[in-house]
Amino acid sequence: MTTCMVIDESDIIMSFAAEVLGDLGVEARKVGDPDAAIKTCAETPPDVILLDWDMPALGAMQVMKGVAALEADKRPTLVLTATENDLHEMAIARAAGVADVIFKPFDAFQMSEAFCALGLAAPEPAQADRKSRAKAADKPVAPARQRAPVKKAAS
Repeated sequence: MTTCMVIDESDIIMSFAAEVLGDLGVEARKVGDPDAAIKTCAETPPDVILLDWDMPALGAMQVMKGVAALEADKRPTLVLTATENDLHEMAIARAAGVADVIFKPFDAFQMSEAFCALGLAAPEPAQADRKSRAKAADKPVAPARQRAPVKKAAS
């Protein structure tokens, strides 16, 4: 089973994410403090970290540095949640190893799309059924979530 550490200062976001991840068959651990997250990663690294970029006091950067310090085979996949698509910040995040970005406010479908696209979860039966029903009815399937292009910041 895939394990995910959810790091966010909001208990509501962490609980929602944990519930959605549980529905995807992913075991979620909620951590609200960047220092505790780094310590937990070093002891028992998860397969993936769902990390809030907008944590106070640059907490996300602390976590990314802590993850980068782990042995290569113990580094989890990083999925970032963010409220703004700031090109410079997203370039920093991508350079730090972030595999995907989910913009807030997000829903269960967006989380599912991101985790399935990265191979971290199997598609929910409801998604597969929606696609087969649409195909059988000869109707187009709603497009998958659009990923915001990450442009290189000007030097």
